[in-house]
Formats: sequence, structure tokens, C-alpha cells
Amino acid sequence: MKINSTRFKYQNSDVFNLVRSLDKKNKNIFFLDNSSSIGKEEKSYIGWNVIDSLELFLGEKKAEKIIEEIDTFIDKWSSIINEDEEVDLMPNLYIYLSYDFGESIMGITNNKEKQDSFFDVAIYVCKDNLIYDCHTENYVYININDFVMSKDDLILRFKREIKLKDTQVCKNILETDYTNKIKSNFKYNHYIEKIKEIKNYIYEGHIYQVNMSQKFTWTNNEQPIEIYSKIRKSNPAPYSAYFKNNSLAILSTSPECFLKKRKNKLKTEPIKGTRPRGINKIEEQKNYESLLNSEKERSENTMIVDLLRNDIGKIAKPGTVHVEDLMFIEKYASVLQLVSKISAEVNEEITFGKIIYETFPGGSITGCPKKRAMEVIVESETVKRSLYTGALGRVSFGSMDFDLNILIRTIFLDKNNASLSLGGGIVFDSVETKEYQETLDKGEAILAGLSNRSTIFKEKRYDSNNRSQ
Repeated sequence: MKINSTRFKYQNSDVFNLVRSLDKKNKNIFFLDNSSSIGKEEKSYIGWNVIDSLELFLGEKKAEKIIEEIDTFIDKWSSIINEDEEVDLMPNLYIYLSYDFGESIMGITNNKEKQDSFFDVAIYVCKDNLIYDCHTENYVYININDFVMSKDDLILRFKREIKLKDTQVCKNILETDYTNKIKSNFKYNHYIEKIKEIKNYIYEGHIYQVNMSQKFTWTNNEQPIEIYSKIRKSNPAPYSAYFKNNSLAILSTSPECFLKKRKNKLKTEPIKGTRPRGINKIEEQKNYESLLNSEKERSENTMIVDLLRNDIGKIAKPGTVHVEDLMFIEKYASVLQLVSKISAEVNEEITFGKIIYETFPGGSITGCPKKRAMEVIVESETVKRSLYTGALGRVSFGSMDFDLNILIRTIFLDKNNASLSLGGGIVFDSVETKEYQETLDKGEAILAGLSNRSTIFKEKRYDSNNRSQ
């Protein structure tokens, strides 16, 4: 196999137009969308024309065996790289991991029904790859082939692939009112009772915090790319992604970085603590100060920071785990979030699978202690999470650098079935009604964007019988 690559400046620098074009002619396309990251990430990544894949359901396989298969697959493709190749000219493997796989790693038994067709682990190698620098607006086109290609031939192939003349935006985009179509898997009172049960577990000393969620579902008749076009505008986020694999699609506007590796440095940026955006400057500032100074929210964030320091410490070089930034606020379309940053150094020979085995799933979406919190989640939630709160991203062929988000604020499409799960951390002093409303606040910008309305969830409560209470 030969890796052919070239850098170039393209006249049409709107990367999403390129994605639209590729989406029309490809059943499989993978887009890591950092173009709206407001300085957080420098590059977006696109892959299409799949030439190899690893697609696994858990079945009877043990987590250790799956980790071994992941590393073997990554090693197979990394072996084609020459040591003198530039890292920036390397293709990526596109990957997602389900939360259910995380349960397997942690030894959690969950016999609830799986409600979709997504794999628990999926990794894809693409013949064609594009890297877009969001700051310079330069592109790198990378092609994997059996023969060497000249730069002129590469550019010709790229232009044939994208065919921008076909990228007209759908003029008859459906403007659907989803308010009366969305169903939750929880009635309002049932969700409140589950929060009370979790608080009782905390009182009895089983746990300190648990991430509880509800799942909203509806029937979808829109093309995945059109839905993603809407939500990337209504809820821009630094770790967004559009993965389409035949009849399955992942439309993510995640604000959260699970893990990022550059050479031997590992980073994580847990989010824990939420307030709604204000309707004016006065309310915005009030909510900002309330979040920053909240003893409850700061306690939640500190607990998760400690959990993640411990997780990363299992694989880090001694003495290298540091909290780079403890509790700062990031602003998103419908919410304010309390974020921290943790970093560590790892040995360069450590495998991707080993890192995942010791850290996955992310502590910010489980609670702590992690294993007991995950057991309580199984008791409390009515269905398997599947990909929700799993991870999605890329692994570089040559350097083994990688980026993984946490799959929150994400719509999952399985044929015509659409779902969006929303949750939050429960601690002993949580107020049940506020915790419920927080889940709606987090989904507000996404579903409002779908319906081209200013609000869908605001002050509404949805139950499994599709009635607001």
C-alpha cells in the first residue's frame, strides 16, 4: 500500500460544502467537524471510500479480547507507514466506542434490551482522506492506493470526488414541529423518583455522584446531512462530528473532550456543572456567577476531576498527572458549562487499547466511584445507552495521536428511528425538579434548531405517553 498526499489551497474553503458533496455519493463518510470550535481545535478531518473496517458487537467476547482486536487492527495499518513520513500527511482511522463496551470493560452486567443496530466498536480505514486547517484554510488530501500518484493526479482525483456542482443545499428542507412528536422513555414523575432513589444511595454511602439520563425518540424523515446542517448551526461545539455508515448515522454536537493524545502527552477536559443561558445580559451574568460560585457544582466537578486523575494515573508516568485548569466556564448555545483540564505524560509505546482499557468510559458521564455508579445507572435507566456517552474520534496512522469526544448532545439515526439522550450528574443536594429541567436545557438548542424555532423544551416536561405535564 502507498500513501499519497499533497497540500493545497482550495478556492471554495467551506469545508461543509465538501462534506455535502461527498455525502451525496457515499454510503459511508466520516467528518470530525472542528470548524466551529472557536480556537479549541485547529483541524477538521474527513474520510470516505472505506477500504477496511473492524465492526464488533459485544456478544460473548470479553473486553480484553476486543481490546486486543482493536490494537491488532490499528497496528496492521500503522505498519504501512515509513518512519520518515510527516505526521501531518498521515491518514486517520475513524472510530467509535459504545458506552456498553465501557460496561464490559468495567465488568458491569446489563441485560436490558439493545434498541438500535450500532456496533459496540467500529474502526474504519478510508481510501480518501482530507484534513482541513480551520485557521489557514489549507487542505491536505491523502489517498491510500496500490501505486504512487503524482500531485497533479491527486488533485484531479480530489476534484472528481467532490464534484462541487452537485452540492446545492436542499431547498425544500423540512421545517418540522417536533414538540408533539418526541417521546421520552421516562414519565416526569418516574424520573423524579429515580433521582430520589439515587440520592438515597448517596445517603447510604454507596456512591457520591451518578449521571442519570433520559432518552428522547421520534420518527425521522429527513436526510442525516440536512439534520446535521441544522444542529451544527444551532448548537456549535468543538467536538462535533458527522458519521454516516449506510443506514446508521451519528450527528454529534459534543462540547466535551474525552481524551486527546499528542506524542506522549495525554489530556482530558471533563464537564460537570450546568446553568441555562440567560435571556438578557443581566440574567446571563447572574447564571454565570451562580455556576462559578455554586458549592454543589464545584463539588461535582472536583469529584470527577479526582476520578479522572486516578484513571489517567494508572497509565501515566509517575508524577506527571496535573490539573492544568480547575473549573472555568465555557458558553454554548443553550447552556453554560463548568470545565476542568487534566494532563499527563505516558510512555510512547503504550497502545491505544491499553489507554482505553484503563480510562473508558469517561468519569464525567458515569459518576463516582465509577463502577458502583455504573451499577446504579443500570438499575435506574430503562434501556441500554448504546453509543450515548461512549466516544467517537480518530487515531492517526503514524504517530498514534488521537482525539476522542464524549458522545453527548448527539442525535443517533437508525434508519427512520431518531434518538437523543440527555442527562446530568446527581449528588445528595440535587433538587429533583432542577435536575430534570437541566436535561431539557441541554437539548434545547439542538431540537430548536431542527424545528427552526426558538424553543421546544423550555419549561416543558415530556413523558413516555407523549404528553407535557
